[in-house]
Amino acid sequence: MLKLMAIGDVHLGRVPSLRAKMDDDDRVQSGPETALRLAVDAAIAHKVQAVLFAGDLVESESDFFEGFRVLEKQTRRLLDEGIRVIAVGGNHDCRVLPRLAEVTGRLELLGRGDEWESVSIEGGGDKVEIWGWSFPKSHYEQNPLAGREFPAGPHLSIGLLHADLDASASRYAPVSSADLRQAGLDGWLLGHIHRPDDLSPEAPVGYLGSLCPLDATETGIHGPVLLEIESGKIARTERLFLGPLSVLQVPLDITGTGSREDVEDRLAGLIREEDDKLPVYEFANTGEEKKITVAARVRLIGRSDVGREAAESLS
Repeated sequence: MLKLMAIGDVHLGRVPSLRAKMDDDDRVQSGPETALRLAVDAAIAHKVQAVLFAGDLVESESDFFEGFRVLEKQTRRLLDEGIRVIAVGGNHDCRVLPRLAEVTGRLELLGRGDEWESVSIEGGGDKVEIWGWSFPKSHYEQNPLAGREFPAGPHLSIGLLHADLDASASRYAPVSSADLRQAGLDGWLLGHIHRPDDLSPEAPVGYLGSLCPLDATETGIHGPVLLEIESGKIARTERLFLGPLSVLQVPLDITGTGSREDVEDRLAGLIREEDDKLPVYEFANTGEEKKITVAARVRLIGRSDVGREAAESLS
């Protein structure tokens, strides 16, 4: 069996933008650097053959040294375990990622110079071809798949791309769902949109999503995706919820509440219920659970005499 880990937008150098009552240290510890470290922990625990990054690994060119510091450490951990690190550049890191790839010497960056490029990954008796293209500049209005034909091969082929799907007027490499279907590859792992898609083994086509939430709109389960390849097919996909941050969408019915304390008590109970549903991943080699910070995006529904007061207290 061959195992891959796929990671969407990381944005090293960015701190989560939340209205939650968190100090600066907590915000940093709940952000991309910690999320990447946890993803590397999981990649090593699962003994994957390669980790794939779908662009925007770094927030901007001004985050060169932040990106260098983190990538130097985490890619070294992966390579020490024999795990390859393969990436494409996105619109945020189109200039800085090639520099980081050169300086660290540990990152296989695909698709430089506005050209598609592929690498082969082998392991467990299986083989997969990864095709990738990188942003040559921060805005790219053309379709990177226009006129592109991928050679048919005997092995599984997967595309790794940072692009704007079904948004023809976009300035960020617009491609259509039809383009992806007609390309002839067996799957597409996409970066750019931070909302993660369900990636089924039968048709793994969609967005990996941000590695961890970067603002209050990024609710739901975020994390890397594990792909298991067996007998020339994708046998299994799994999104690993590692933390370090989760943003819950919480609709709070305040009907029948008579005080702000009633509202807060009801909210505490609701958050506890939602928190218990989170599928926290435990590392198989240690059984250790990872600390997760939970932020709630609360939407008040129903009527109450203390509705305005409740809204102000939760803002």
